[in-house]
Amino acid sequence: MEVRPVDDAGLPAVRSLVDRVFLAGRGRSGSMCSRFPGVLAGAVAAFEGSEPVGVVALRDVALDDGRRHWPVTMAGLVAVRADQRGAGIGGALLAGVRAELEHRGSELGVLWAGRHDLYAAHGWRTADPSVRATLYGEPAAAAPAGIATLDPALAAREQLDVLAALSDHDTPVRVLRGPDRFLAVPPPANRVVIHVADAAAYAAVGVQGADAYVYELAGDPAALPALWDAVLAGHERVTVNGRRDGAAERWLETTRGVRFEAQELALWLPLTPAAEAAPIGGWHIPWLDRI
Repeated sequence: MEVRPVDDAGLPAVRSLVDRVFLAGRGRSGSMCSRFPGVLAGAVAAFEGSEPVGVVALRDVALDDGRRHWPVTMAGLVAVRADQRGAGIGGALLAGVRAELEHRGSELGVLWAGRHDLYAAHGWRTADPSVRATLYGEPAAAAPAGIATLDPALAAREQLDVLAALSDHDTPVRVLRGPDRFLAVPPPANRVVIHVADAAAYAAVGVQGADAYVYELAGDPAALPALWDAVLAGHERVTVNGRRDGAAERWLETTRGVRFEAQELALWLPLTPAAEAAPIGGWHIPWLDRI
């Protein structure tokens, strides 16, 4: 078995493996490459000959903590072929990921997982201020006047540039992002809409039938009541993904009685002495920036 970066020749088979694990294997359709544009461009895979048996997608980003930019590599879509699970491929992939991050000059790696044992054994540390809440009820009335709803795939780049600039500044660290980040469609949602209040605030929401998944509420706090009404319109279940002590989360707790629980999904891999000392316990990566 060889672990190496994925080249153009290996990309079709790697794409097929990822879709089998994350979509077809879970009763979903479509392509992860269309849901996360460019997601496999920096992938690392384990190969038996020319056949991939495991893969980890990688994306380089910069985080701004107000003093400096941190070069960080996100990892995601960790997939092992069903008939090869339990054969040590996951550990080999993580060793390959670390070598690739060091080669790229990343100071930190970050990924999100429900089970932490394997990652902890390879030096990844749990540190996650993310919170989550799910609300059930009758669908609310139509969205209030003054709220525009955009399909990010059809929106003008200038519109998405404005939204990227509105991203939450009330946070210890910000992802330096471009408008393409709004094009992600994390499962189980099958589309993403963005409710915009006078170009001053927005709510990015994944939709699947009567279910809504709030990925971000950002911008002018005065717009939150109208945005929240827009989120509730037409949905029986609303799941909010947020950040502990975030401005929108505090507003939802104090004015709408929403009760959040810790997610505890993020794991970090420090690769330099500065990263070892970084206050990563307060660093939150929004859902639309993740893979």
